[in-house]
Amino acid sequence: MAEPGVLVGQMIKHTMQRRVVAVERRIVQGTAEAIRRVLAETGTGSDINTAYIERLNATFRGALAPLARRSRRLQRRKCPT
Repeated sequence: MAEPGVLVGQMIKHTMQRRVVAVERRIVQGTAEAIRRVLAETGTGSDINTAYIERLNATFRGALAPLARRSRRLQRRKCPT
């Protein structure tokens, strides 16, 4: 259970033959009006969307790559075998 005051929305993409054919948005915690209000106040759109969290995840991967030895960049030299 999330903390009181936390708003949680879920976006489910339905695919057919590897193409998105429908998008279902659900409110997990909070109200639709509260989520719309926060999105409007932060300037991040008017509806639940995955683009923002995907960008945040990519930022974290890039920032933490030196610690985890993983990155989105290709290796420049061949790995020793």
